[in-house]
Amino acid sequence: MKKAVWALAALALIGCVKEMERPETPAALPSTRTVTISAGFDPVTKTAYDAEGKFSWVEGDKIGVLASNGTETKQFTFVAQEAGPTAMFTGEVEAGYELLDYASYPFTGEYDGYACNDLAWDKTNGTEYGWRLWGSVKPSLKDPLSCTPLIGTRISGTHASYTFTTATGIVKFTVQNVPMETDFAYLSVPDASDANLNGWYDISETGCISMDHAVEPWKDRYNWNAPDHMYSTLDYYFFLPVGTLPVGTTFALRDASWNVIYSIQFQKAVEVERNVITVIKPIVFEPEPMETLGTGLRTLHIITPDGQGITTKETWKKGCVMQLLDDDGKVYFVTGEGSAKGRGNTSWGYDKKPYNIKLADKVDLIGTGADKSWVLLANWMDRTLLRNDVTFELGRRSGLSWTPSGEFVELFLDGVHQGNYWLGEKIKTGKARLTADYLVELDTYYDEDWRFYSEWGYRVNQGQYGMPVNVKEPDSEDMTEELFQTLMDLVSGVEGSIYQGTGDYMEKIDAQSFADWYIVQELVWNGEPNHPKSCYFYFLDGVMYAGPLWDFDWNTFQPSASGLRIRDCIYYGQLLSDPAFVQILRDRWAVLKPAFQTMGDYIDAKADAIRTSEALNWAMWPCTSSWINGDENMTFDAAVTRLRSALLSRIDTLDAAIAEL
Repeated sequence: MKKAVWALAALALIGCVKEMERPETPAALPSTRTVTISAGFDPVTKTAYDAEGKFSWVEGDKIGVLASNGTETKQFTFVAQEAGPTAMFTGEVEAGYELLDYASYPFTGEYDGYACNDLAWDKTNGTEYGWRLWGSVKPSLKDPLSCTPLIGTRISGTHASYTFTTATGIVKFTVQNVPMETDFAYLSVPDASDANLNGWYDISETGCISMDHAVEPWKDRYNWNAPDHMYSTLDYYFFLPVGTLPVGTTFALRDASWNVIYSIQFQKAVEVERNVITVIKPIVFEPEPMETLGTGLRTLHIITPDGQGITTKETWKKGCVMQLLDDDGKVYFVTGEGSAKGRGNTSWGYDKKPYNIKLADKVDLIGTGADKSWVLLANWMDRTLLRNDVTFELGRRSGLSWTPSGEFVELFLDGVHQGNYWLGEKIKTGKARLTADYLVELDTYYDEDWRFYSEWGYRVNQGQYGMPVNVKEPDSEDMTEELFQTLMDLVSGVEGSIYQGTGDYMEKIDAQSFADWYIVQELVWNGEPNHPKSCYFYFLDGVMYAGPLWDFDWNTFQPSASGLRIRDCIYYGQLLSDPAFVQILRDRWAVLKPAFQTMGDYIDAKADAIRTSEALNWAMWPCTSSWINGDENMTFDAAVTRLRSALLSRIDTLDAAIAEL
């Protein structure tokens, strides 16, 4: 029995031993592993295209990192987990592969040959490997940094950190008035040349993509950037190997069917440099000229996006096509990004409407400097159309620092002729306009967002003190309570010095500008300062200046006008009681009078220039309300003669009136 038990136990033990000796199935090794690295930029790259060095990764950016298993080299995709000039990237690396010293950007791993723009590790000549720049840039590139080709080099001593530097140069083309049918830009080099636009990256020698060792002779590149409205201005960026674009290189705009819309050829070679944006002189696509009337004036066309004209002065109508051209068909300005709205107070209620226009970029429309803001004055109540223009010329002949300039044009709105308009500078501060810290309008309409009534200054027509101060600039968006308080203190300081003797008012105002402004207002017999209306003043470095001049089409240039019409308006009643200011006024009159006496020639020349246009305008917009200027029932020539005579006789009147002060 015992033998039987031991026998069974032995058999069981043998069975266990045999069980323990059976080979186990090995656990499957992971096919990939997750690796995290960091990536930053070298200082040159950070500032190459951006003076402020804002070159930065964006979360989701992809780079390709080289790795090897000893026999084969591959590029694996790593994705940015954060944004910043240095960011952490993670990627899946196949088993057996170790990261090498180099990486590239941009990298998607999808070589479609056209749109991906991958900087990919590939065969350079069928057997050797290197980086090649795949495809062309498909996105609309508002920011060239978004896909600038970069090469990353592993920082010595670690496999975890890479510093990226620019691998190519950039050639930038700016095209104005891009036709709506444009789908992409096409850059190509002559077939006979040795140049190509693909190139390769030689780590050991050039340190950048070079045209010298082509992967294959690609002769063209593409950049997709299509306009979304007429007359767009678009930028086209081409990332190119370092080298030379030869004479005969062609830049072209093409439509979706690859038809050439417009093309130019390089007349001289262009060098492409690493870490540099080479800017090609702007290309202007000449649009088809619109209609003109042959009046000798330039024509401004405004086409609204809905074709419904401009019906409000409260809201800008955006996306307007605007074209300024002459009778010979020469186009001086064109845009599809203009904005327009109505303007004026009383004048907006007339049949012939005045307008404000605003451009997307600063443009010099009339030869006086570039700005975005312009006005179109209708001059409906002025039989001569000249009252505002002539007064502005008087201002330019005075010592006022800046007076608006303009020219007469034919205006078309949505293809319909609107008559003769004065296209000119809007009163505002700016490099090509007025230099000022604050700009205010004294006007009883009192309709600006920031406004206040001052303590002093006389409203003649209402027999009350206190000026309605409307703040024009800083505008409502830039104005703050602190700035507003500073302005009120400045006005209070001026008024206190003039009326209460709290300091020398000659230190708080520019007396010459006050004298010149007053002289011009009296010279044209303008009664608006007695309200006051449209009376502009500004502060610069704490000093108050008079001007600019504005709004002279109502009851001005009247024959037989005697005496001083506005001697008590605003601050002038008090100023003219001071012999020191009166002497300044007399001195300024003596200096300015000779320039004013030759204004007859200016008036005659302007009348001749607009005579044909005026006839068309009067047929469209007759103004026969005799209570406005008194010349409404006259012929154009008779009204101009009356205006000319009124101005010249007014010079003699002011001679006597100023002498009697």
